[in-house]
Amino acid sequence: MAKLLWALACQRVITDQESNSVSYIDAVEQLSVPKLPFQFPPFTVATLWKREKRGEKINMRLGVFGPDDKTIVDFEPEPGESETALRHRMNLTLGGLPITAAGQHRIEVQQKVKGKWRTEGELQIDVTQVTRPAES
Repeated sequence: MAKLLWALACQRVITDQESNSVSYIDAVEQLSVPKLPFQFPPFTVATLWKREKRGEKINMRLGVFGPDDKTIVDFEPEPGESETALRHRMNLTLGGLPITAAGQHRIEVQQKVKGKWRTEGELQIDVTQVTRPAES
């Protein structure tokens, strides 16, 4: 079974074509919005996995939950390719998620193990509503 080494929410991911080095730009930890409801801007959940053996497929999904623990979205990409590399990056872009309340939003990185989803990691993004003073 693959192991999640880390996960990060960020605005951009840049991969150098020659070296395969990756830069994760503008980490997303908090979002200040002018009003609610609001649509979450596009962002990427970047993950790095380590396989137990070469060729092992990685079945993962992301669950996004609001402050009330209600599911906003479940996103299940195609399983990670059966590659010869033991380490595998999966970068998933999400956008347009509806935010209906301020507070802590949770992203769970889950893996299917023996037919059941198991949470391997969790990210939190705090959403605050910022009211601007009226212009005179």
